[in-house]
Amino acid sequence: MASFNGLRENINKGKYPRLGAGSGRVVFDLKNGYVIKAAKNKKGIAQNKAECAIAKNDQSSMFAKIIDVSEDYHFVIMEKADHVRSISEVWRYYEVRNNRELASLESFQKICTKHDLLMSDLYRRMNWGIVKGKPVIIDYGFTKETKKLY
Repeated sequence: MASFNGLRENINKGKYPRLGAGSGRVVFDLKNGYVIKAAKNKKGIAQNKAECAIAKNDQSSMFAKIIDVSEDYHFVIMEKADHVRSISEVWRYYEVRNNRELASLESFQKICTKHDLLMSDLYRRMNWGIVKGKPVIIDYGFTKETKKLY
């Protein structure tokens, strides 16, 4: 279990490079093969909760793994992925030519249905990363439920 107070302190001191941010969370590189997603607001906490629920209940290897989470869901630690420069990297891996074909794959339909995911989110390059040579979904907290609430 990580010391989330220590991590919060190091984030506040600027010890971790900022990798990106969305409307609800900021992502920092822990420089040890992992990232920490810090919620900025209630939407970010809801996204962290959603990612944790998906990670806990998913048997596929399509999502970046969550390593730890704070009790209040303010922080999630996840394996770090390399950048996907173009969504075509994902298409090549799954042997499709476009997003329509990606969406028609049974494995994608299954995870979207099972986890309440927005298929359109899977079309965005920024929601993907490469872990151990394989494209994985790195941002999967914006579910239909999260969208409805925020």
